Amino acid sequence: MKQKKRWIFLEPHIDAYNIDLKSFSENFIKKICRAKLPPVLETSAKYAGPANWLEITTLLVPGENDSEKEIRQIAGFIKKALAGYSMAFIRFFIRLLNEFSPAAPPETVVALVKSAAAVGLKYVYAGNISSGKNQATVLSEMVPN
Repeated sequence: MKQKKRWIFLEPHIDAYNIDLKSFSENFIKKICRAKLPPVLETSAKYAGPANWLEITTLLVPGENDSEKEIRQIAGFIKKALAGYSMAFIRFFIRLLNEFSPAAPPETVVALVKSAAAVGLKYVYAGNISSGKNQATVLSEMVPN
């Protein structure tokens, strides 16, 4: 209850949100994130609006949530339910007991950026890769004069 009261106090002072939508698969969300998908979708919809900037971030875990089908589902949700706000992809890295798990290849990230853009999203970003493309948006391109 205390957290909710704090959030209500902060809400009027926040105009940009970043929500992690790691998957559109209830199984993935339950197994990997130990959470439920509907609250994430509801929260995303709550903060999508003309007074807020909303970015959905998807952490790409190789072999788990990096299929074109899944990314198109997430992008479709963003376009339809969230009025086409921005989407960012970040590569999953893990280091546990000096063993490395493979990260999502940069080529996969770039391909998935293109898939999300093909669904109709205007602002799609590739995070934590050094491709030089799809890294940022110039504010003047976003805000009408």
